Amino acid sequence: MGGDFGQRGPVETCTMPNAVVNFEEYMSNRYKSTFIRDEMAKQNRNRNRKRKTPPGKLSRPKRPVPFVTEEFKIKYNEGHPCRKGIHLLTSARLFHLTTQKRAQDPVHRDHIESMFRGEKLTFQMFNHYEELKAVDLQEGGNFCDAPILCSTNRERHTINGIIAPIRASAKGVCAIRWNADLKPYWDQKSSDEYISDIIDSDPCFWEYFVPGTDGYLTVNLCKPLKLVNGTPIRYHSLSFDSPEKDVEFQNLVADAEVGQVLSLPLHLRPEAINVELIDLSDESRQKWLQYDLSLLPDKIVIPLPCKRKFAKMPKAIIVPGSPNGEYKCSKVRVKNFFPVEPGFAITIYKAQGRTISKVILAISERQGNGCALNYRSIYVAFSRVKHKHDIRLLLFDDNGNRESLTYLTKLKADPCNLAFVEGFDTNGGEATESSISTYSSLERRNLIPSHPVTRGSVIKSIISL
Repeated sequence: MGGDFGQRGPVETCTMPNAVVNFEEYMSNRYKSTFIRDEMAKQNRNRNRKRKTPPGKLSRPKRPVPFVTEEFKIKYNEGHPCRKGIHLLTSARLFHLTTQKRAQDPVHRDHIESMFRGEKLTFQMFNHYEELKAVDLQEGGNFCDAPILCSTNRERHTINGIIAPIRASAKGVCAIRWNADLKPYWDQKSSDEYISDIIDSDPCFWEYFVPGTDGYLTVNLCKPLKLVNGTPIRYHSLSFDSPEKDVEFQNLVADAEVGQVLSLPLHLRPEAINVELIDLSDESRQKWLQYDLSLLPDKIVIPLPCKRKFAKMPKAIIVPGSPNGEYKCSKVRVKNFFPVEPGFAITIYKAQGRTISKVILAISERQGNGCALNYRSIYVAFSRVKHKHDIRLLLFDDNGNRESLTYLTKLKADPCNLAFVEGFDTNGGEATESSISTYSSLERRNLIPSHPVTRGSVIKSIISL
């Protein structure tokens, strides 16, 4: 078992060190009631969100909820995968790798290693990285195909809508889009008279296609063929269910200008998106060609048909309100027809674990729900590349003095990571006294936050282990 504790944990859950602290907190008699109360409060909130009273009917009285549910008890029983994982993690020896293998630039490597150790971020550290310029996004520029790393899906959709015509203009083609969902699910719906304007102007309601640009799969299609969530692809062409639609589509593309965003009518939604598989090993490429699975003899191009019926209900996306106050901010859930999305912008969660040749980081301080970046997000974002010259900073509302990065100096590393690593001696064995001294020093320096880091707050119960 191995892992970089400095990175972010899985979506909607916690990191490995936090999981161990949660378990010990649950097993502790002193803090058991506090932990269960926090967990049950979260379960009750999720349960109430799913229950919706139909119009015209009175809501039923709330039934008393048991103090501890069976599902919550099973999670920490012997034999459960969560309990097994915690046992493996706590019984394993710790091998501390002191050299950053991905980073090859000495200056960049020093910054990454200092973040791994949880040291304070300094303003001078980010002066070694250049800002994004317009020439970088032009065809032939070093960052013309580089993804933009952002914090939320709301930002990702917005950036995709902005970058699509720019990348299309650089490729000498037009950007194509079609409605992603004919009947999106609104958690908070605006007035019906503004719905059409909202859908037409917001990129989250559209699927984009720019031939020759990179993207990635969004679902697991075939694990033996390594067609899984996050697999990189390159957009190739579109397929339709009739020759007449294909001719009509070609006529629309011929009349469109370079860099124009062409919105397809409803009856011209493609039947499949043909994508080229990139970053394949020679062995995998030979298998695809041997079994004649590719549409072209010299490239591995496969069709991705509509996977709408297999799509899960996505997370709600915030739709901003109008500047003049005609309609308010709302929330919507949109299902894409195809299991692929452009790679113009990706979230830091999606980029975790990858090595990227060039990357653009949107790390400026900005207002918005979920847009705030923590210490682990910054560490993941900067550790994706090998050299400092492979990073460009996309700064918002900045006059060249980089004031939008001042907030980074106030970020603090997760104390769970520091204490967990400190809980082992130099020979790899467990050192409880070291954990106690680490938590005591963290308390004296006020590095342990007063609010919960995860659902199980970091408290002193680990000291009593």
